[in-house]
Amino acid sequence: MTVKLKYYSKTTKNIFITINIIFVVLFFLNIILYGITANNNNINLDAKDFSLIGALIFILFASFNLTIYNLELKTKTTIEKNLKTHIKNNNYNEALTYINNINNKRNFYNINQMLIYYLAYLELLNNNINKALTYLNEFNLDKQTITNTKYLVKVIFLLYITNYILEKDYKNIYTIYKTKKAEIIKLTNKSEYKSLVNTLFLVIEDINNKNLTSAVSNLKLTEFNKIPLLQQFINNNK
Repeated sequence: MTVKLKYYSKTTKNIFITINIIFVVLFFLNIILYGITANNNNINLDAKDFSLIGALIFILFASFNLTIYNLELKTKTTIEKNLKTHIKNNNYNEALTYINNINNKRNFYNINQMLIYYLAYLELLNNNINKALTYLNEFNLDKQTITNTKYLVKVIFLLYITNYILEKDYKNIYTIYKTKKAEIIKLTNKSEYKSLVNTLFLVIEDINNKNLTSAVSNLKLTEFNKIPLLQQFINNNK
């Protein structure tokens, strides 16, 4: 049985969008009112007053969005830290249970996309290949934020190498990889996971060029060398 992740409802998303629209409308309304009252001596408001009102609206707008962003980031960091601890200790089933417990409530889009990657990774570690592929195919390759770039890279890699080993439609994944490669390298060029991205992309290129010995050598350097399917691939191409 696969886990069906719960996303925030459309109503919640619409409320968030509406609040932001209200802030924007108030900001521009403030500018318009300033223009209307600039030459009206009957209104006791000057440029300083409108500037303060505009600044207040902007501060409220920024505070609201930063609060939501920080909440998402803090939740995401905590979840990933706990999942990494389970994986480090080889407690894959406990990690899956942990995700199930998280899924008792709705989550942010970025968090659930991260969880899809971990669900796929954990199922591969448990050698449940079909389940893993189901999750990998759920991951939205075309709709990811900068903060989720590393999961995008890992999902593309796992999709490619898994389908290659199973002799499935890996060529289509390679086309997607080529389409996104330049943008991903640009986004990760100064990030802490630049080395991981380069290594995973080298493996993909080595496999595509039929240089399996080099692919295996680079694959051994990654966290994915614990996956049974990939261990078999390594052993078969030493």
